[in-house]
Amino acid sequence: MVALVRDDERDGFEDLLGSGGIFRKMLRTNADGAQVEFGEEVTIRYSEKVLESNVTVTSEETRTLRIGDGEAMPALELVAKMMRVGEACEVRCDPRFAYGDVGREPKVPPGAAMKLQVELLRVGKKSTAEMTSAELIAEANKKKESGNRYFQEKNYEQAAKLYKRALKLLESWEHAPEEEAACKELLVSLGNNVGNVQFRLRQFAEARQSSLEVLQLDPRNAKAMYRVAQIGLEQSDFTEGIEFAQRAAALEPKNAAVRQLLKDLKKKKQQVKQEQKRLYAKLGGASATGGSTAALGGPDGAAQSRLVRAAKANPSLVAALVTLVIAGLVYQFVGKRYNDMG
Repeated sequence: MVALVRDDERDGFEDLLGSGGIFRKMLRTNADGAQVEFGEEVTIRYSEKVLESNVTVTSEETRTLRIGDGEAMPALELVAKMMRVGEACEVRCDPRFAYGDVGREPKVPPGAAMKLQVELLRVGKKSTAEMTSAELIAEANKKKESGNRYFQEKNYEQAAKLYKRALKLLESWEHAPEEEAACKELLVSLGNNVGNVQFRLRQFAEARQSSLEVLQLDPRNAKAMYRVAQIGLEQSDFTEGIEFAQRAAALEPKNAAVRQLLKDLKKKKQQVKQEQKRLYAKLGGASATGGSTAALGGPDGAAQSRLVRAAKANPSLVAALVTLVIAGLVYQFVGKRYNDMG
C-alpha cells in the first residue's frame, strides 16, 4: 500500500492516533474559533481524492453531521471533532478510516488510502433533546440520508446503525397529533430500510421482526410483505412466504419482482417436496428388503411400513428415524466390538 506521507513531506504532518492510520497537517488555524463537543452538529466543507491515483471523489462539498453518530467516514468525523470553527487542514488516512475493503464505486477502489481537505464552517450547540418537532424530523431524515450513502457503498452495518439511530429519535419523541402522519411515514420508511440491510446481512430473524413491526404501523405495506416472503424463501418457510407474497401481489398485481418471488416460492416448495418423497422412498425400500434397521434389532415388516407412513404424515419423524439408524450403526461397528473385546 502507498505510504500516507512520504519522507520528504513529513514536516507539518502529525500522527493523530500514534499508529500511522491518520495524519493531519493544519492549513489554517483559528485560536478564537468555537470548539466541537461530542454529540454536537457541525457543518464542514471538504474535498476527497484517492491518494495513489489522485482521482477526485468529492470537490468542495458542504455537509452537516453530528459528531459521534457515524454519519461520515471515521477520519472525517475525528478530524472535525479536533478542529475549531474557521480552521482548515489536509488529512491522509488508510482504508480503515475511509471506505475500507469495500471502496466506493466507481471512483474509490477497495482498500484505497484517501487524501482530504477539510474546513470547519459551523458548530451547532443544540442537542436533540432541545430540538423542536420539525428539527427532530429533519435530524432523523439526515441520518436516513447518511444511512442511504452507506447502503450505496455496501457498508450495510454502518447503514443499519444510522437507520436505527433515526428510529430511536422518532420513537422517543412525543409528537403532536398534527405531526403524526409525517412521523409515521418516516418510521415506516426507516423500518423497511433496517429490514433491507438486515436481510442483506443474512440476519433473517431480525429482518423478519423489523418487517412485521412495519406492518403493525402500516398493514398494507407491500415492501414489508415482500421482505417477509423473501425470508420465507431463504429459510424454506413456504407457508408464511407464500402467504405474504400473495398479500403483496394482491396489493401490487403488476409488480414483477413480487410475481417472480411467488413463483420461486412455489417452485422451491415443490422441489423440497420431491426431495422428501425420494427420502421416504429410500426408507420404504429399506423396510421392504428387511435392511439395516431389522439387523439392528429395530422394527421390521409391517412395523417399518407403519413408521414410513407416519413419517410421510409428519416429516419430523424422518430425523428421528435417521438418528435411530445412525445410533444403531455406531453400536454395531463400534460398541459391539468394544463389548466383544471386554
